[in-house]
Formats: sequence, C-alpha cells, structure tokens
Amino acid sequence: MALPPSLMHPPLMAIGDSLYNGMRSGTIDATKTRLSPPALIARGLGIGSFRVPDLPKPVIINLEEWLESCASILQVPLAVTQIRQKIRDSIRYWATGPANVASPSGARVFDNIAFAGSTIQDMYELTAEKADARARALAESALGADGIKGLLENIGDLVVLANARFTLAPDPELSDANPFRRRTSLEIVEMRQPERLVVCIGHNNGLIDIVLRAAPSGAANLAAQYAQHYPELIRQLCALPASVKAIYVNLLPAPSAVSSLMPTSTEQIPTDLGKYYATYETRVNYRYGTYTGQRLHEIDKEIQQINEWLKDQFRTADTHNRIHFVDVFGRMKAIDSKNNGRTPANTFIVGSKTCTNECFEAHPLFPGGAGFKGGGLQGLDGVHLTALGNAMVANWVLEEIAQREGIATTPLDALAIGREDSLIANPPNAWSWILWAYRDITRATAKGTGHNRSSLEVAAVDHTIAAAAAVCQRMALVKD
Repeated sequence: MALPPSLMHPPLMAIGDSLYNGMRSGTIDATKTRLSPPALIARGLGIGSFRVPDLPKPVIINLEEWLESCASILQVPLAVTQIRQKIRDSIRYWATGPANVASPSGARVFDNIAFAGSTIQDMYELTAEKADARARALAESALGADGIKGLLENIGDLVVLANARFTLAPDPELSDANPFRRRTSLEIVEMRQPERLVVCIGHNNGLIDIVLRAAPSGAANLAAQYAQHYPELIRQLCALPASVKAIYVNLLPAPSAVSSLMPTSTEQIPTDLGKYYATYETRVNYRYGTYTGQRLHEIDKEIQQINEWLKDQFRTADTHNRIHFVDVFGRMKAIDSKNNGRTPANTFIVGSKTCTNECFEAHPLFPGGAGFKGGGLQGLDGVHLTALGNAMVANWVLEEIAQREGIATTPLDALAIGREDSLIANPPNAWSWILWAYRDITRATAKGTGHNRSSLEVAAVDHTIAAAAAVCQRMALVKD
C-alpha cells in the first residue's frame, strides 16, 4: 500500500523497548514519551516534527501515583481498595471496547514506535492487530477473576500489548484502511523509510533476569536468546531500503552499573572494569537474589562478549556500511559512582540534589521535594531511566550521529532536562519505607538471612512491617 508523501522519509524513527519508549518506574504515559531518548535525540538534531505516542492515560500501571496514596500507613487500607479499582478501570479502558484507544491529537502514525516490554522477536512478529486480540483475551481473564492475584496475574503482558497496539497503529477501529494494523515494527520502518533509525532492544530477552532477580546463570540465557532471535532482526534491518541511510544500535548495558543491584558489603575488589563490592543484592526485585562481586564481574564480561558477538553479526550482514553502535556498556561504567566512588564526572547536580546510579531512595523525614535521598539516574524500579538518564543516553547517541555523519548536533543540557523530571523533583514519601519493607520481606522469604542496616533503620522498618501486616490482616488481604 502506497503511503501519502507526508508519512514518507521522516528524518528520524525509533524502534525498541521500554528504554526508548520512555517508561519510568514501570509506568508509561504521554509525559514520559515526550522525554524519551528518541524524543530528546530529535531535539538535539533540531527535528521539530518528531511524533511520539501521546498516550491519553498511563497504561494500566501508575506506580508513582499509587505510592502517593500510601504516604501514611493509615492510608494504606483505602489506597489498596482504590488501586485495585483503578487497575480494573484501566484494563477496561485499554483492552476492551473499541479496538484501540484514540490518539488525543488524532495521530495515525508515530515516529517513535518503541513500546515497553518488547522483545527482539516482537520487532518482526508482533502487530497491532495481534496485540489487540491477545490483550482482549487477557483482559477478559483478569476482569473475570475473583481475587487480586487473578487480576494481576498477566498485568505485565497487558501493559506490553495495550502499549504496542496504540503505538504501532493509533487508530480507534484498527480498520482495514489503516496501513499499519497488520505490520510489525520493522515493516512499518520499511514502509516509511526514515533517513535514520535508532534501535534499542534486547533487554527483555534475559537482562532483566540478571538485574531484577540475580539469575544464577548470568548471561547464558541472554546469549541463547540473542543467538535464537537476533539474526532475523539483523537480516531485516540490513535489508531495509537504501534510503535508510544510517542505523544506530544501542549495545547492552553493564549489569553492575544498574541501580537495582546494590552492594551489601564495604569490602571492594579491584578489577579490569573498575571496583566491585564483595556482595550484592537485588534491592528492587521480582525475586530476591544475590551475587558475589566476583560473579557480577564475570557477568559484566559475559555481556561484553555478547556485545562483541552482536557487532560481528551486524558487520557481516551490513553490506551498505550503515550500522553504527552506541557503547552503552562503556558509557555506564564511566559514570558508575555506585561501585567506584563519587567524582565530579559521575555525579549530576539537579537543583539541590546529587543524582547517581545508586538505587532511588526517598527520605522518611522530609516529604515532597525535600524528600529526595539518593539515586536519580533510574526510577523507582531500579531499571528504567529518569528524564536525566534519558538525556544522557540521548547525548551518547547524538555524539555517535555527529561522528558518523559529520554533522553538527546540539548537545542536550541533561541537568536542565533532569529538572523537568517529576520523580526527582517530588519523590513519593512512601518509597522511604516501602522499598525497605519489600526488600526485607523478599530477602527473608528467599534466604532467611539477616540485615545489614543500622538499629534505627531496623526499628523503623520492623515497626512499619508490623503495622502493614496488621492493616492487611484486618482487611482480610492476607492470612499470614
């Protein structure tokens, strides 16, 4: 199907996963897509026409708002009831009714078509039409479930599918007249033929298991996933029309520099990749786990090997010499204050707040803007970037574009963009106790090991856990 000239040859398009979608703290909405790395790359290139998904509401999950309603332990009973209803309402909004949610601007196409939760194979398998059908089936199951467990069982998949459907083909009816409804991300790129393409994909094929549950296998599963699925992605990227003049691929990051993995000792080990602590834990996790510093260093080296394999595979297939790589691993290690100590080069002053790649913390005694305690490059989930982190990634890509294309780009003021980030400006105070309570519970459940915090911290968290348990039991939310 021939596209109108207005949709052809945009100066920039983006495909990929949540890091290019703009997700923060497990949440994606229009305020975050506007500060996503591709949107900021477009700003640095002076592209005013770059279109991002204008999601009218957060896609099902709105963690930071939910935490605001739990500022006090006394607010938790009502908050839990309200959050449960909000989830049900959001599932109905995003995955039932019309075949798609309408774009507020009336858009029929976006230039950034990255969507959170996507895998390598989604780039060449998932379409809006397929996402619609699967989202409806999962929504029916969730809304028909009796308890909270059934409601939440497939919430992650619902976020992916609802987001993909809206992003790939923003048409309320997904009608046959929509040329993109049955097209994958790569097919949409092939149809529109942008001048340049930026790609960020692969994290959901195993890296999340490393940083959010300390997978014992390390990067072995990730390497297997890449070997199985990346060759087809490479083939289709390299087969894009010659009018796509340049393609920029983000390499995998260093797990040791991701915020969710935090040290649990003071002893350090010097290595060829900088310092590592003796032990680490998954501070933010969906399954508690630990690494030794030696093992985490080995995993970093395994990730480097996967990055080298990826570059070799692309270079073999890239007959047009247009594939370029963004060394996210090296860039992240260069600003890794968590492991190597703070210096002017790896700390970032946003207003009065010193931001680093440590786990995001709120201060228990100072609510609102004064309650920022630490972290700041990544959000509450310890994986997705803040606006500050997005701006830094965008600058890394812009530097690669300037070097490869020999053009002038405008470096972004990352600190000024960081001041636009509502999480850094006003962190939810409840995070000061929920982070530690959740970590302590998952740690005790997984290992039965002790804590490594001060007596004051222990007393505060133990008191909070006891109060939360009493409230939940009274509400018949839990039995034990």
